[in-house]
Amino acid sequence: MKNPARDDMAPDMGRLILALPAEGIFLLSWTVSEYDGLSFVKTDDRGDREDATVSLYFPRENRSPVLELIKALKSEGRPIKILREEHPEESSLKANSPEEP
Repeated sequence: MKNPARDDMAPDMGRLILALPAEGIFLLSWTVSEYDGLSFVKTDDRGDREDATVSLYFPRENRSPVLELIKALKSEGRPIKILREEHPEESSLKANSPEEP
């Protein structure tokens, strides 16, 4: 899996790396696009035999609503897993475990 450079992120943005079945990418992307300015989804790896990997970019002030949305989707039975969270100022690419909704 290719990891986009965090240098490309605006300093006020955050990024969640998520794993989910490839067929769930459209629903996730459509859902977050319905919330104006909440976040946007970029597919990193569509996953041939396993889960796809997507990046969910969000303005820092939207972190809590983004986590609440993921929690709500999971409560509806959507198999979404947070792999890690990243921010532009982190000095190295490391797993940062957010509160799992």
